Amino acid sequence: MIDLGKKEHSIYLEQALNRIGKSPEDVTLILATHGHKDHVQEATIFKNASFEEQDVYLSVPSKR
Repeated sequence: MIDLGKKEHSIYLEQALNRIGKSPEDVTLILATHGHKDHVQEATIFKNASFEEQDVYLSVPSKR
């Protein structure tokens, strides 16, 4: 799972997982692109996951 979102949005994460036949207990790795609470606050529902925070930088090609 990448960038979990805020705690008040947990129902949407659970619903999305349920649609693909999964639950929060099935998630084993969480990757946060950075540590802002809107990206990591919901980690508490994933009891079986390890957590890794990385600084992720995207490169966008310039227009020529």
